[in-house]
Amino acid sequence: ERVDDLRKALTYERRRIEALARESTCRAEQQVVATQARHEALMARVEADHERGLAESERRRQIVLAQLSMIGQEITASLDAVDVLSTVDRHVGVMLDVAALSLWLLEDGVLRPAFFQEDGKPVQGRVIALDHPQSSAAKAARENREILVEYAAGEVIRNQIPGTRELLTGLFAPLTLGTRVLGVISIQSAAPHAYGDHERLIFRNICAYSAIALANASHYQLLSVSHKELVAAQEELERLANFDALTGLCNRRLLDRTAKAEIGGATRSGLPLYVLMIDIDHFKRVNDSYGHSAGDTALKTIGMLLVESLRPSDTVARYGGE
Repeated sequence: ERVDDLRKALTYERRRIEALARESTCRAEQQVVATQARHEALMARVEADHERGLAESERRRQIVLAQLSMIGQEITASLDAVDVLSTVDRHVGVMLDVAALSLWLLEDGVLRPAFFQEDGKPVQGRVIALDHPQSSAAKAARENREILVEYAAGEVIRNQIPGTRELLTGLFAPLTLGTRVLGVISIQSAAPHAYGDHERLIFRNICAYSAIALANASHYQLLSVSHKELVAAQEELERLANFDALTGLCNRRLLDRTAKAEIGGATRSGLPLYVLMIDIDHFKRVNDSYGHSAGDTALKTIGMLLVESLRPSDTVARYGGE
């Protein structure tokens, strides 16, 4: 850009975006592998606590692994945040007892509701300050750890959204990518003590897949915006290179290209070709008497009249100063 080679700058910028996309994909694959490894390690600990049921535990583990693998592939396959959240909602209720699902994204120091559903119906979520002293979601984000909340039947539930039903168990977990907290996801059940070690393990894996998918969606959105800006810049470069900035007519560069094509066509067809060179009478007097802005207006007006008077197949260009 510093040497005004904008086409080359655009080429290198495109290469940079492609490299970022490859790097993002590589990071996502590494996160999936790490998530699978953590899952297997945690499952091994659970199995050690249930020696008498090793065979049954192994069978259940294989089923869960297969389900989580399928869910992980489906969640991370999408680059659209809405699709990611819908996929999470569809699968989490199959593996866990979930009456309500809530998801907040961390933006500008607050948790903003991104997806709220209870019994399959949308619910209006609340914006939560990160320093909220009573919010389990805020605490999970602040401390970057899982929070389990359990209530007794009839107990007053803190921060309950008006119009929602009594839910006795809530599990809140941060959506993290490395050390970065992207948001918080929460599942709630109407049953008491609904989430034991096995359920929490499944939930952690779903959260990990969700964090990877949401990060990918965010990166893709940024790359899409960058690409649109580059395309717009390229179109603007083309316009500046081929059209006169004042009148909007073709400039001399584009006229030369067009003339070569028209002459070639006329030569091949044997048909005549017409060129009109037009000069504005007393143009210098307009500039001297009324100023250059009036002269510019005269040029633009003449250009507009010429364009309106000719056929679409004709070319109007500004050849010189006037």
